[in-house]
Amino acid sequence: MPINALAIDNFYKLFTGSKEAYGIHDYNFSSDGKKEDGTNRTVKKQVRLDHYTGHLEGKRGLGIIPITQGNKCKFVVIDIDIYDREEDLQMFMTTIEDHKFPIVPFRSKSGGLHLYVFFKDLTIVKQAVEAVQLMIAVLSLDIYYKRVESRMVEVFPKQKKVSEVNREFGSWINLPYFNALDTKQGVVYRGEMLELNKGLAYAASRKTDVDSIRAFVDNLPFSDAPPCLQTMYLLNVIGEHDGRNNYLFSFCAYLKKKDENFFEPKLFEINESLLVPLETDEIERTIIQSHKRKDYTYKCTEHPCVLYCNKPMCKNREFGIGKQDGYFSNLEYGLLTQVRTSRPYYEWQIKKQGALEFITLRFKNEDEIIKQDAFLRLCFRELHMLPYKLKQSEWIKIVNQSLVEVIIDEINEQDYASAETMFKNYFVEFITTRAKAETKEQLLNSLTYYSKQEDVYYFRVKDFSDFLMVKKQFFLMTPDEIHPMLKDMGCTSGKCTTESRKQIRINKFPHKNLKKYSAIIDEEEARETFVPEYAVKEKPDQSHEEKPW
Repeated sequence: MPINALAIDNFYKLFTGSKEAYGIHDYNFSSDGKKEDGTNRTVKKQVRLDHYTGHLEGKRGLGIIPITQGNKCKFVVIDIDIYDREEDLQMFMTTIEDHKFPIVPFRSKSGGLHLYVFFKDLTIVKQAVEAVQLMIAVLSLDIYYKRVESRMVEVFPKQKKVSEVNREFGSWINLPYFNALDTKQGVVYRGEMLELNKGLAYAASRKTDVDSIRAFVDNLPFSDAPPCLQTMYLLNVIGEHDGRNNYLFSFCAYLKKKDENFFEPKLFEINESLLVPLETDEIERTIIQSHKRKDYTYKCTEHPCVLYCNKPMCKNREFGIGKQDGYFSNLEYGLLTQVRTSRPYYEWQIKKQGALEFITLRFKNEDEIIKQDAFLRLCFRELHMLPYKLKQSEWIKIVNQSLVEVIIDEINEQDYASAETMFKNYFVEFITTRAKAETKEQLLNSLTYYSKQEDVYYFRVKDFSDFLMVKKQFFLMTPDEIHPMLKDMGCTSGKCTTESRKQIRINKFPHKNLKKYSAIIDEEEARETFVPEYAVKEKPDQSHEEKPW
Protein backbone atom coordinates (compact mmCIF):
# COMPACT_ATOMS: atom_id res chain seq x y z
CA MET A 1 0.00 0.00 0.00
CA PRO A 2 1.51 3.38 -1.03
CA ILE A 3 2.34 6.08 1.53
CA ASN A 4 0.53 9.38 0.95
CA ALA A 5 2.53 12.35 -0.36
CA LEU A 6 1.97 14.53 2.74
CA ALA A 7 3.47 11.89 5.04
CA ILE A 8 6.48 11.53 2.72
CA ASP A 9 6.99 15.31 2.65
CA ASN A 10 6.74 15.58 6.46
CA PHE A 11 9.16 12.66 6.85
CA TYR A 12 11.62 14.28 4.43
CA LYS A 13 11.51 17.66 6.23
CA LEU A 14 11.98 16.06 9.63
CA PHE A 15 15.00 13.97 8.62
CA THR A 16 16.82 16.43 6.40
CA GLY A 17 20.60 16.04 6.33
CA SER A 18 23.46 16.06 3.86
CA LYS A 19 22.38 16.29 0.24
CA GLU A 20 25.72 15.01 -1.10
CA ALA A 21 25.67 11.39 0.10
CA TYR A 22 23.48 8.85 1.87
CA GLY A 23 23.49 5.31 3.18
CA ILE A 24 21.71 2.17 2.05
CA HIS A 25 20.74 -0.63 4.39
CA ASP A 26 19.43 -3.88 2.98
CA TYR A 27 17.32 -5.50 5.71
CA ASN A 28 17.73 -9.18 6.49
CA PHE A 29 15.51 -10.32 9.34
CA SER A 30 15.84 -13.80 10.85
CA SER A 31 13.09 -16.35 10.39
CA ASP A 32 11.42 -15.32 13.64
CA GLY A 33 11.43 -11.70 12.49
CA LYS A 34 13.31 -10.46 15.54
CA LYS A 35 17.03 -10.26 14.80
CA GLU A 36 18.03 -7.97 11.92
CA ASP A 37 21.46 -8.40 10.33
CA GLY A 38 21.44 -6.48 7.08
CA THR A 39 24.22 -5.01 4.92
CA ASN A 40 25.32 -1.38 4.63
CA ARG A 41 26.98 0.79 2.04
CA THR A 42 27.51 4.49 1.40
CA VAL A 43 26.43 6.13 -1.85
CA LYS A 44 28.24 9.33 -2.73
CA LYS A 45 25.40 10.78 -4.75
CA GLN A 46 22.68 13.29 -4.05
CA VAL A 47 19.83 11.95 -1.93
CA ARG A 48 16.39 12.26 -3.57
CA LEU A 49 12.81 12.32 -2.37
CA ASP A 50 12.14 8.92 -3.93
CA HIS A 51 14.81 7.43 -1.62
CA TYR A 52 12.66 8.53 1.32
CA THR A 53 9.58 7.07 -0.37
CA GLY A 54 11.28 3.73 -0.99
CA HIS A 55 12.34 3.58 2.67
CA LEU A 56 8.82 4.20 3.97
CA GLU A 57 7.35 1.65 1.54
CA GLY A 58 9.85 -1.00 2.68
CA LYS A 59 11.78 -1.28 -0.59
CA ARG A 60 15.27 -0.24 0.60
CA GLY A 61 16.46 1.15 3.89
CA LEU A 62 17.73 4.74 3.84
CA GLY A 63 20.44 6.22 6.02
CA ILE A 64 20.91 9.98 6.32
CA ILE A 65 24.10 11.88 7.24
CA PRO A 66 22.90 14.47 9.81
CA ILE A 67 25.75 16.95 9.25
CA THR A 68 25.51 19.20 6.19
CA GLN A 69 28.37 20.75 4.25
CA GLY A 70 27.86 23.92 6.28
CA ASN A 71 28.51 21.94 9.49
CA LYS A 72 24.91 22.27 10.61
CA CYS A 73 22.18 19.79 11.42
CA LYS A 74 18.41 19.50 11.87
CA PHE A 75 18.53 16.57 14.31
CA VAL A 76 20.82 14.82 16.80
CA VAL A 77 20.50 11.12 17.67
CA ILE A 78 21.53 9.32 20.86
CA ASP A 79 22.08 5.66 19.93
CA ILE A 80 21.18 3.36 22.86
CA ASP A 81 22.15 0.08 21.22
CA ILE A 82 21.12 -2.20 24.12
CA TYR A 83 19.04 -5.37 23.97
CA ASP A 84 17.38 -7.63 26.54
CA ARG A 85 17.09 -4.75 29.04
CA GLU A 86 13.57 -3.65 28.28
CA GLU A 87 12.93 -2.55 31.87
CA ASP A 88 15.88 -0.15 31.74
CA LEU A 89 14.86 1.25 28.36
CA GLN A 90 11.31 1.75 29.60
CA MET A 91 12.68 3.63 32.65
CA PHE A 92 14.41 6.16 30.40
CA MET A 93 11.37 6.57 28.14
CA THR A 94 9.07 7.10 31.14
CA THR A 95 11.36 9.78 32.57
CA ILE A 96 11.55 11.54 29.20
CA GLU A 97 7.76 11.57 28.96
CA ASP A 98 6.98 12.47 32.58
CA HIS A 99 9.41 15.41 32.68
CA LYS A 100 8.73 16.48 29.07
CA PHE A 101 12.29 16.24 27.77
CA PRO A 102 12.53 17.54 24.17
CA ILE A 103 13.54 14.02 23.12
CA VAL A 104 11.62 11.62 20.87
CA PRO A 105 12.32 7.90 21.45
CA PHE A 106 12.27 5.59 18.40
CA ARG A 107 12.81 1.87 18.37
CA SER A 108 15.94 1.00 16.42
CA LYS A 109 15.98 -1.76 13.80
CA SER A 110 17.67 -4.09 16.30
CA GLY A 111 15.29 -3.41 19.20
CA GLY A 112 17.28 -0.75 21.03
CA LEU A 113 16.49 2.96 21.21
CA HIS A 114 17.33 5.91 19.03
CA LEU A 115 16.60 9.08 20.99
CA TYR A 116 16.09 11.95 18.53
CA VAL A 117 16.30 15.66 19.29
CA PHE A 118 14.80 17.70 16.44
CA PHE A 119 15.73 21.35 15.91
CA LYS A 120 13.45 24.04 14.51
CA ASP A 121 16.17 25.34 12.22
CA LEU A 122 19.55 24.25 10.93
CA THR A 123 21.87 24.51 13.95
CA ILE A 124 25.66 24.51 14.23
CA VAL A 125 26.56 20.90 15.00
CA LYS A 126 28.94 21.69 17.86
CA GLN A 127 26.28 23.73 19.68
CA ALA A 128 23.53 21.19 19.00
CA VAL A 129 25.56 18.21 20.27
CA GLU A 130 26.74 20.11 23.38
CA ALA A 131 23.14 20.95 24.26
CA VAL A 132 22.07 17.33 23.82
CA GLN A 133 25.03 16.19 25.96
CA LEU A 134 23.52 18.20 28.85
CA MET A 135 20.42 16.00 28.72
CA ILE A 136 22.53 12.85 28.37
CA ALA A 137 24.37 13.81 31.57
CA VAL A 138 21.20 14.60 33.52
CA LEU A 139 19.70 11.23 32.54
CA SER A 140 23.06 9.57 33.22
CA LEU A 141 22.76 7.81 29.85
CA ASP A 142 26.51 7.96 29.28
CA ILE A 143 27.31 6.45 32.69
CA TYR A 144 24.62 3.79 32.31
CA TYR A 145 25.78 2.84 28.81
CA LYS A 146 29.41 2.60 29.86
CA ARG A 147 28.46 0.43 32.85
CA VAL A 148 26.35 -1.93 30.73
CA GLU A 149 28.24 -1.96 27.43
CA SER A 150 31.75 -0.91 28.56
CA ARG A 151 31.87 1.76 25.85
CA MET A 152 30.75 5.29 25.20
CA VAL A 153 27.26 6.04 23.99
CA GLU A 154 27.19 7.08 20.32
CA VAL A 155 25.83 10.46 19.28
CA PHE A 156 25.07 11.46 15.68
CA PRO A 157 26.35 13.58 14.00
CA LYS A 158 29.64 11.89 14.94
CA GLN A 159 31.64 14.61 13.22
CA LYS A 160 31.60 18.27 14.27
CA LYS A 161 33.04 19.43 10.94
CA VAL A 162 33.34 18.05 7.41
CA SER A 163 35.51 19.38 4.63
CA GLU A 164 33.79 20.19 1.38
CA VAL A 165 37.17 20.46 -0.36
CA ASN A 166 38.17 16.92 0.67
CA ARG A 167 34.74 15.53 -0.13
CA GLU A 168 34.04 14.50 3.46
CA PHE A 169 30.46 13.54 4.23
CA GLY A 170 30.34 12.17 7.78
CA SER A 171 28.67 9.08 9.24
CA TRP A 172 25.08 8.16 8.42
CA ILE A 173 22.36 6.67 10.61
CA ASN A 174 19.53 4.41 9.46
CA LEU A 175 16.17 6.22 9.53
CA PRO A 176 13.10 4.96 11.41
CA TYR A 177 9.76 3.85 9.95
CA PHE A 178 11.17 1.44 7.38
CA ASN A 179 8.15 -0.30 5.87
CA ALA A 180 5.98 2.20 7.73
CA LEU A 181 2.74 0.22 7.50
CA ASP A 182 4.29 -2.72 9.36
CA THR A 183 7.27 -1.10 11.03
CA LYS A 184 9.40 -2.08 14.01
CA GLN A 185 11.09 1.34 14.15
CA GLY A 186 8.43 3.86 15.09
CA VAL A 187 8.02 6.53 17.77
CA VAL A 188 7.39 5.01 21.21
CA TYR A 189 5.03 6.94 23.49
CA ARG A 190 3.47 5.67 26.73
CA GLY A 191 4.57 2.15 25.95
CA GLU A 192 3.01 2.06 22.46
CA MET A 193 4.49 2.50 19.01
CA LEU A 194 2.79 5.31 17.09
CA GLU A 195 1.80 4.82 13.46
CA LEU A 196 3.58 6.99 10.89
CA ASN A 197 1.38 10.11 10.82
CA LYS A 198 0.93 10.27 14.59
CA GLY A 199 4.63 9.63 15.12
CA LEU A 200 5.63 12.39 12.69
CA ALA A 201 3.15 14.82 14.27
CA TYR A 202 4.47 14.04 17.77
CA ALA A 203 8.11 14.44 16.64
CA ALA A 204 7.33 17.76 14.95
CA SER A 205 5.68 19.02 18.16
CA ARG A 206 8.90 18.34 20.12
CA LYS A 207 11.14 20.53 17.95
CA THR A 208 13.41 22.78 19.98
CA ASP A 209 16.54 24.95 19.88
CA VAL A 210 19.82 25.18 21.81
CA ASP A 211 18.72 27.95 24.18
CA SER A 212 15.49 26.12 25.03
CA ILE A 213 17.40 22.94 25.86
CA ARG A 214 19.74 24.80 28.20
CA ALA A 215 16.82 26.53 29.91
CA PHE A 216 14.98 23.22 30.20
CA VAL A 217 17.96 21.52 31.90
CA ASP A 218 18.45 24.45 34.27
CA ASN A 219 14.80 24.30 35.33
CA LEU A 220 14.68 20.58 36.05
CA PRO A 221 14.11 19.61 39.72
CA PHE A 222 17.26 19.74 41.88
CA SER A 223 19.45 21.23 39.15
CA ASP A 224 21.69 22.71 41.86
CA ALA A 225 22.15 19.35 43.64
CA PRO A 226 24.82 16.73 42.92
CA PRO A 227 23.89 15.17 39.55
CA CYS A 228 23.70 11.66 41.08
CA LEU A 229 20.83 12.74 43.36
CA GLN A 230 19.03 14.56 40.56
CA THR A 231 19.35 11.60 38.18
CA MET A 232 18.12 9.05 40.73
CA TYR A 233 15.16 11.30 41.53
CA LEU A 234 14.25 11.81 37.85
CA LEU A 235 14.62 8.13 36.94
CA ASN A 236 12.88 7.01 40.16
CA VAL A 237 15.22 4.04 40.49
CA ILE A 238 15.44 3.73 44.29
CA GLY A 239 13.60 0.71 45.68
CA GLU A 240 13.69 -0.93 49.10
CA HIS A 241 17.02 -2.65 48.44
CA ASP A 242 18.67 -0.05 46.22
CA GLY A 243 20.61 1.93 48.82
CA ARG A 244 17.51 3.78 49.98
CA ASN A 245 18.98 4.94 53.32
CA ASN A 246 22.17 6.30 51.73
CA TYR A 247 20.09 8.03 49.05
CA LEU A 248 17.89 9.76 51.66
CA PHE A 249 20.89 10.54 53.89
CA SER A 250 22.68 12.29 51.00
CA PHE A 251 19.53 14.11 49.96
CA CYS A 252 19.13 15.31 53.55
CA ALA A 253 22.68 16.72 53.49
CA TYR A 254 21.83 18.67 50.31
CA LEU A 255 18.44 19.91 51.55
CA LYS A 256 19.88 21.10 54.86
CA LYS A 257 22.64 23.10 53.12
CA LYS A 258 20.09 24.67 50.83
CA ASP A 259 17.54 25.55 53.51
CA GLU A 260 18.42 24.73 57.10
CA ASN A 261 14.95 25.70 58.35
CA PHE A 262 12.86 23.69 55.89
CA PHE A 263 14.84 20.55 55.06
CA GLU A 264 12.73 18.08 57.08
CA PRO A 265 9.40 18.37 55.20
CA LYS A 266 11.26 18.36 51.87
CA LEU A 267 12.99 15.12 52.83
CA PHE A 268 9.64 13.52 53.63
CA GLU A 269 8.43 14.59 50.16
CA ILE A 270 11.46 12.92 48.56
CA ASN A 271 10.77 9.78 50.57
CA GLU A 272 7.12 9.69 49.46
CA SER A 273 8.24 9.78 45.80
CA LEU A 274 10.16 6.50 46.21
CA LEU A 275 8.90 3.18 44.89
CA VAL A 276 8.91 1.88 48.48
CA PRO A 277 9.12 4.75 51.01
CA LEU A 278 11.06 4.40 54.24
CA GLU A 279 9.09 4.39 57.49
CA THR A 280 8.61 7.94 58.84
CA ASP A 281 9.92 7.19 62.32
CA GLU A 282 13.06 5.58 60.86
CA ILE A 283 13.76 8.71 58.79
CA GLU A 284 13.37 10.82 61.91
CA ARG A 285 15.52 8.53 64.06
CA THR A 286 18.34 7.55 61.71
CA ILE A 287 18.65 10.49 59.30
CA ILE A 288 17.09 13.73 60.51
CA GLN A 289 18.35 13.47 64.10
CA SER A 290 21.89 12.88 62.84
CA HIS A 291 21.75 15.96 60.59
CA LYS A 292 20.33 18.08 63.39
CA ARG A 293 23.44 17.38 65.46
CA LYS A 294 25.98 18.20 62.76
CA ASP A 295 26.49 18.70 59.04
CA TYR A 296 27.39 15.74 56.85
CA THR A 297 28.71 15.36 53.36
CA TYR A 298 27.31 13.06 50.65
CA LYS A 299 27.90 9.31 50.56
CA CYS A 300 29.65 9.62 47.20
CA THR A 301 31.63 6.39 47.41
CA GLU A 302 28.73 4.24 48.60
CA HIS A 303 25.82 2.62 46.82
CA PRO A 304 23.73 4.00 45.10
CA CYS A 305 25.43 7.40 44.65
CA VAL A 306 28.60 5.83 43.29
CA LEU A 307 26.64 4.29 40.37
CA TYR A 308 25.62 7.74 39.08
CA CYS A 309 28.69 9.76 40.05
CA ASN A 310 29.60 12.52 37.59
CA LYS A 311 32.50 14.42 39.18
CA PRO A 312 33.09 17.05 36.45
CA MET A 313 29.41 17.97 36.45
CA CYS A 314 29.20 17.87 40.24
CA LYS A 315 31.98 20.47 40.55
CA ASN A 316 29.84 22.95 38.64
CA ARG A 317 26.72 22.48 40.78
CA GLU A 318 26.09 25.02 43.54
CA PHE A 319 25.72 22.28 46.14
CA GLY A 320 28.02 19.79 44.48
CA ILE A 321 31.17 18.17 45.81
CA GLY A 322 34.41 19.97 45.14
CA LYS A 323 33.00 23.29 43.99
CA GLN A 324 35.52 25.99 44.83
CA ASP A 325 34.29 28.10 47.76
CA GLY A 326 31.34 25.73 47.95
CA TYR A 327 29.55 23.89 50.74
CA PHE A 328 30.93 20.36 50.68
CA SER A 329 34.13 18.39 50.49
CA ASN A 330 34.53 14.64 50.20
CA LEU A 331 36.11 14.39 53.66
CA GLU A 332 34.87 12.96 56.93
CA TYR A 333 35.76 14.85 60.11
CA GLY A 334 36.51 12.82 63.24
CA LEU A 335 37.63 13.71 66.75
CA LEU A 336 39.33 17.04 67.45
CA THR A 337 41.80 17.06 70.35
CA GLN A 338 43.33 20.07 72.05
CA VAL A 339 46.69 19.14 73.55
CA ARG A 340 47.04 21.49 76.53
CA THR A 341 50.66 22.56 76.79
CA SER A 342 51.96 26.07 77.43
CA ARG A 343 50.99 26.75 73.84
CA PRO A 344 48.17 24.35 72.96
CA TYR A 345 48.26 22.51 69.65
CA TYR A 346 45.53 20.48 67.96
CA GLU A 347 45.10 17.04 66.44
CA TRP A 348 42.18 16.39 64.09
CA GLN A 349 41.18 13.02 62.71
CA ILE A 350 40.28 13.29 59.01
CA LYS A 351 39.69 10.70 56.32
CA LYS A 352 38.71 10.55 52.68
CA GLN A 353 35.34 9.09 51.86
CA GLY A 354 35.64 5.34 51.56
CA ALA A 355 38.91 5.14 53.49
CA LEU A 356 39.04 2.58 56.31
CA GLU A 357 41.03 4.61 58.83
CA PHE A 358 41.29 8.22 59.96
CA ILE A 359 44.54 10.13 59.52
CA THR A 360 45.59 12.55 62.28
CA LEU A 361 46.44 16.08 61.13
CA ARG A 362 48.39 18.22 63.59
CA PHE A 363 48.00 22.00 63.82
CA LYS A 364 50.43 24.25 65.71
CA ASN A 365 47.78 26.74 66.78
CA GLU A 366 44.20 27.90 66.31
CA ASP A 367 44.98 30.09 63.31
CA GLU A 368 46.14 27.08 61.29
CA ILE A 369 42.65 25.63 61.62
CA ILE A 370 40.65 28.83 61.26
CA LYS A 371 42.31 30.00 58.03
CA GLN A 372 42.08 26.59 56.22
CA ASP A 373 45.44 27.01 54.41
CA ALA A 374 47.37 24.73 56.78
CA PHE A 375 44.47 22.26 56.63
CA LEU A 376 44.72 22.11 52.83
CA ARG A 377 48.50 21.64 52.98
CA LEU A 378 48.18 18.80 55.49
CA CYS A 379 45.50 17.10 53.36
CA PHE A 380 47.89 17.32 50.42
CA ARG A 381 50.74 15.82 52.49
CA GLU A 382 48.92 13.17 54.53
CA LEU A 383 45.82 12.30 52.48
CA HIS A 384 47.39 12.87 49.05
CA MET A 385 44.52 15.06 47.94
CA LEU A 386 43.85 18.77 47.70
CA PRO A 387 40.26 19.62 48.64
CA TYR A 388 38.68 22.87 47.56
CA LYS A 389 38.57 25.69 50.08
CA LEU A 390 35.09 25.94 51.59
CA LYS A 391 33.12 29.09 52.19
CA GLN A 392 34.36 30.47 55.49
CA SER A 393 30.87 30.40 56.98
CA GLU A 394 30.59 26.69 56.13
CA TRP A 395 34.08 25.98 57.43
CA ILE A 396 33.25 27.65 60.75
CA LYS A 397 30.19 25.38 61.04
CA ILE A 398 32.36 22.29 60.59
CA VAL A 399 34.92 23.51 63.12
CA ASN A 400 32.23 24.43 65.66
CA GLN A 401 30.61 21.01 65.30
CA SER A 402 33.95 19.37 66.09
CA LEU A 403 34.55 21.75 69.00
CA VAL A 404 31.30 20.65 70.63
CA GLU A 405 32.90 17.27 71.31
CA VAL A 406 36.52 18.44 71.54
CA ILE A 407 38.81 16.28 73.71
CA ILE A 408 41.13 18.12 76.12
CA ASP A 409 44.43 16.31 76.61
CA GLU A 410 46.20 17.84 79.60
CA ILE A 411 49.96 17.45 79.29
CA ASN A 412 52.28 17.94 82.28
CA GLU A 413 54.45 20.82 81.24
CA GLN A 414 57.59 19.06 82.41
CA ASP A 415 56.82 16.19 80.01
CA TYR A 416 56.71 18.54 77.06
CA ALA A 417 60.08 19.84 75.90
CA SER A 418 58.88 23.08 74.38
CA ALA A 419 60.86 26.32 74.34
CA GLU A 420 58.52 27.68 77.03
CA THR A 421 59.12 24.68 79.30
CA MET A 422 62.88 24.95 78.89
CA PHE A 423 62.65 28.67 79.65
CA LYS A 424 60.71 28.04 82.87
CA ASN A 425 63.08 25.28 83.98
CA TYR A 426 66.08 27.55 83.44
CA PHE A 427 64.34 30.32 85.36
CA VAL A 428 63.75 28.02 88.36
CA GLU A 429 67.40 26.99 88.18
CA PHE A 430 68.46 30.66 88.04
CA ILE A 431 66.37 31.48 91.11
CA THR A 432 67.08 28.46 93.30
CA THR A 433 70.46 26.88 92.62
CA ARG A 434 72.77 29.84 92.41
CA ALA A 435 74.39 31.70 95.30
CA LYS A 436 72.02 34.14 96.97
CA ALA A 437 72.56 37.76 97.84
CA GLU A 438 72.56 38.53 101.57
CA THR A 439 71.86 42.18 100.90
CA LYS A 440 70.05 44.04 98.19
CA GLU A 441 73.36 45.68 97.30
CA GLN A 442 74.62 42.30 96.11
CA LEU A 443 71.98 42.25 93.38
CA LEU A 444 74.54 44.31 91.46
CA ASN A 445 76.77 41.20 91.51
CA SER A 446 74.23 39.25 89.37
CA LEU A 447 72.79 37.44 92.40
CA THR A 448 69.18 36.92 93.44
CA TYR A 449 67.84 38.20 96.74
CA TYR A 450 65.05 36.70 98.87
CA SER A 451 62.78 39.04 100.83
CA LYS A 452 61.26 37.18 103.75
CA GLN A 453 58.88 40.02 104.49
CA GLU A 454 57.38 39.95 100.96
CA ASP A 455 58.07 36.23 100.35
CA VAL A 456 59.45 37.09 96.89
CA TYR A 457 62.70 36.82 95.02
CA TYR A 458 64.39 39.92 93.62
CA PHE A 459 66.45 39.64 90.43
CA ARG A 460 67.52 41.74 87.49
CA VAL A 461 66.20 40.79 84.05
CA LYS A 462 69.63 41.56 82.56
CA ASP A 463 71.23 38.96 84.84
CA PHE A 464 68.67 36.32 83.91
CA SER A 465 69.07 37.13 80.23
CA ASP A 466 72.84 36.69 80.51
CA PHE A 467 72.30 33.40 82.34
CA LEU A 468 70.10 32.14 79.49
CA MET A 469 72.18 33.31 76.57
CA VAL A 470 75.70 32.94 77.89
CA LYS A 471 75.64 30.08 80.36
CA LYS A 472 72.79 27.99 78.94
CA GLN A 473 73.21 28.96 75.27
CA PHE A 474 69.45 29.25 75.03
CA PHE A 475 68.53 31.00 71.79
CA LEU A 476 64.99 29.71 71.23
CA MET A 477 63.61 33.07 72.37
CA THR A 478 64.61 36.59 71.57
CA PRO A 479 65.34 39.10 74.36
CA ASP A 480 62.05 40.81 73.48
CA GLU A 481 60.15 37.61 74.38
CA ILE A 482 61.71 37.24 77.83
CA HIS A 483 59.74 39.97 79.61
CA PRO A 484 56.27 38.72 78.49
CA MET A 485 57.21 35.19 79.58
CA LEU A 486 58.30 36.40 83.02
CA LYS A 487 55.09 38.36 83.35
CA ASP A 488 53.08 35.22 82.53
CA MET A 489 54.94 33.38 85.32
CA GLY A 490 53.88 36.02 87.84
CA CYS A 491 56.88 38.36 87.86
CA THR A 492 56.32 42.05 88.42
CA SER A 493 58.75 44.83 87.65
CA GLY A 494 59.74 47.60 90.03
CA LYS A 495 62.60 49.19 91.95
CA CYS A 496 64.35 48.49 95.22
CA THR A 497 66.53 50.72 97.38
CA THR A 498 69.79 49.26 98.68
CA GLU A 499 71.39 49.84 102.06
CA SER A 500 73.55 52.54 100.47
CA ARG A 501 70.46 54.31 99.08
CA LYS A 502 71.04 53.10 95.51
CA GLN A 503 67.98 52.34 93.41
CA ILE A 504 68.04 49.20 91.27
CA ARG A 505 65.50 48.18 88.64
CA ILE A 506 64.44 44.66 89.53
CA ASN A 507 61.75 42.01 88.97
CA LYS A 508 59.97 40.27 91.79
CA PHE A 509 58.99 36.61 91.62
CA PRO A 510 56.61 35.18 94.29
CA HIS A 511 58.06 32.23 96.15
CA LYS A 512 54.67 30.47 96.11
CA ASN A 513 54.84 30.27 92.29
CA LEU A 514 57.83 27.94 92.40
CA LYS A 515 55.61 24.90 92.85
CA LYS A 516 54.07 25.52 89.40
CA TYR A 517 57.37 25.23 87.59
CA SER A 518 59.29 22.51 89.45
CA ALA A 519 59.20 18.91 88.31
CA ILE A 520 60.77 17.39 91.44
CA ILE A 521 59.28 18.96 94.55
CA ASP A 522 55.94 19.73 96.11
CA GLU A 523 54.91 22.89 97.90
CA GLU A 524 56.29 21.80 101.29
CA GLU A 525 59.64 20.76 99.80
CA ALA A 526 59.83 23.92 97.74
CA ARG A 527 59.94 26.13 100.79
CA GLU A 528 62.53 23.95 102.52
CA THR A 529 64.71 23.42 99.48
CA PHE A 530 64.64 26.75 97.71
CA VAL A 531 64.47 29.33 100.49
CA PRO A 532 68.06 30.11 101.47
CA GLU A 533 68.99 29.24 105.03
CA TYR A 534 69.90 32.77 106.00
CA ALA A 535 66.48 33.94 104.85
CA VAL A 536 64.37 31.63 106.96
CA LYS A 537 66.33 31.54 110.19
CA GLU A 538 65.91 34.25 112.78
CA LYS A 539 69.04 36.36 112.99
CA PRO A 540 70.46 36.60 116.53
CA ASP A 541 69.71 39.76 118.41
CA GLN A 542 72.85 41.87 118.07
CA SER A 543 71.59 44.87 120.03
CA HIS A 544 73.90 44.09 122.98
CA GLU A 545 76.99 43.90 120.83
CA GLU A 546 79.33 46.77 120.73
CA LYS A 547 79.23 48.71 117.50
CA PRO A 548 82.48 49.86 115.97
CA TRP A 549 83.20 53.52 115.82
